Amino acid sequence: MAASIRKLARHSLIYGLGHTLTRALSFLLLPLYTNYLPQEQFGLASLLFGYLSIMTIVYGFGIDAALLRYYVPSASSAEKREIFSTAFWIVLALAAGFSAVNFFLAAPLARVLTTQAGNAYLIELCAGILFLEALAVLFFLLLRAEERSLNFAVYKLANVVATLALNYIFIVRLERGASGVFEAQLCTSIFTFAAMFAQGWRQLRFLVNTQILQKFLRFGLPYLPSTAAVAAIDTCDRYILKAFTNLETVGIYSAGYRLGMIMSLVVAAFRLAWLSFYAGAAQQPNAPALFARILTYFHLACAVVYLGVSFFVDDLVRLPVGSVSLFAEEYWRSTAIVPIVLLGYWLFGIYLNLLVGLQLKEKTKYLPFITGAGLALNLAGNFLMIPSLGMKGAAWATVLAYAAMTALGYYFSQKHYPLAYEYARLLKITASVALLFGAVHFGQPAWPGRILLLVAFPFLLKLSGFFEPGEKQRFLNWIKSKLASYGGN
Repeated sequence: MAASIRKLARHSLIYGLGHTLTRALSFLLLPLYTNYLPQEQFGLASLLFGYLSIMTIVYGFGIDAALLRYYVPSASSAEKREIFSTAFWIVLALAAGFSAVNFFLAAPLARVLTTQAGNAYLIELCAGILFLEALAVLFFLLLRAEERSLNFAVYKLANVVATLALNYIFIVRLERGASGVFEAQLCTSIFTFAAMFAQGWRQLRFLVNTQILQKFLRFGLPYLPSTAAVAAIDTCDRYILKAFTNLETVGIYSAGYRLGMIMSLVVAAFRLAWLSFYAGAAQQPNAPALFARILTYFHLACAVVYLGVSFFVDDLVRLPVGSVSLFAEEYWRSTAIVPIVLLGYWLFGIYLNLLVGLQLKEKTKYLPFITGAGLALNLAGNFLMIPSLGMKGAAWATVLAYAAMTALGYYFSQKHYPLAYEYARLLKITASVALLFGAVHFGQPAWPGRILLLVAFPFLLKLSGFFEPGEKQRFLNWIKSKLASYGGN
C-alpha cells in the first residue's frame, strides 16, 4: 500500500507542478487584471471566461475523458496509435464545426452572454481559442497516459511563460483592455498547440476506427453533461450575480473567487494522477483499504490548505508587487468569499475521490443525475441567496451544489463498490479545522496568533488520536530517504 501511495504522490506532485503553474495564472495575472483593468472590464472578461470553461467541455464531447481509459491499458503500440488517432480526428472535426458556429453567430452570442452585440469580436477570439485548446488537450492527455509527467510539467511551464508575457504586452503595453486578455490567450493557444503537435504527431495516423469511437462515446458521453454541469456550477453565478447587481460586482466577486480556487490546485493535482492510477491500483488485493487511506490523506492535505489560505488571505491581497499590490485596493473586499469558495472546492475534491466505485464498475450513467442535481441546487441557491447575501450568497450556492454532489456520489458509489472509509479519522480532521477556523473568525487575532493557531493543527490531530502507530515514523523515513537520494545525485 505504501508503495502505491508514494507512486500516486510522486506523480501528483509532478503533475501538480505542471497544472499548478497553469492554474497559478489565475493568481499571477491578478496584479495585471486588478490594477490595469477597470472592475467593469474584469467583470466582462470573467463572463467570457465562464463561457470558455463550459464550451471547452462541449468541444471535447466526452472523447477526451475516454482517451485515458482505453489508451492506458492497451497492450500494443499499434493499438495505442489507433486509439489516439481516432480521438484526434473526431475532436478536430467537432471543434471545427463548433468554432464555425461560434464565429458566424458571434453577434447574437455576444448579446446573450454580455448583453452587447458589440462584443462579437471577443466571441470570435473565443472561437479560435476553443478550437486550438480542444486539440492541444489531447496531446497533454497523451503525456499523462504515458506517465511522462516531467514533459507535462515543462510544456505547462512554457504555456505559463507565454501567457504572462503576452498578457503584459496586450494589457499593460498596448492597453487593449478586455480584448487584450483574449488576444493574448489566442496567441498562447497557437503557441501551445504548435509545441504539443511537434512532440506528439508521431502517434497520429490517418484513420478513424468506428469500434473505438463507439467505445469512446459509450464511456465518455455521460461525462459530457456531468462535466458541463460542473463547469456551469463554477460559472453561472457570475451571470446571475450580474442580473441582480452589475459588472463591477462581478469583477470583484471573480477576483475573490480566483483566490478561493487555490484549493482547486490541490484537487487538480490529485485528479491528474488519480485518473491514470486507480484502474491499475484496483487490481491489487488491498485496493479497498488503499482507496480509503488515500481519501484520508487527501482530506488532510485540503485541511492544511484551507487553514493556511483562509488565515492569511487578507494579508495576501495587500502584498506589494512592484509599485502595486496583488489586488488593487478596490478589490480588497473580495476576500470575504474566499473561505467559502475554498470549502466548495474541498467538497468537490472529496466527490472526485468517492467516484472510484462508479468509474471502476463503469457506472458513469449516474454522473449526469448527480451533477444535474448539483447544478439545480446551485441555480436555486444563487437566485435565493444573492438578493439577501450578495456575493456571499453566490459563493454559498457553490458549496451547496458540491455538498449535494458529494452526498449523491457517496451513495451511488458505495452501492456498487463499497469501501470502508476511515470515518473517525476524517471526522477528527474536520473537527480540528472547524475549531481553529472558529478561533480566527471570532477572535480576529493578529498574524502572529494566526501562525500559532496554524502550527497547532498537527498537535490537535495528535491529541485527538488521529495518527496511527508508526505512521509518523514511516513518513519521516520516507522524507529522509528522498533527501538522501537527492544528496547522492
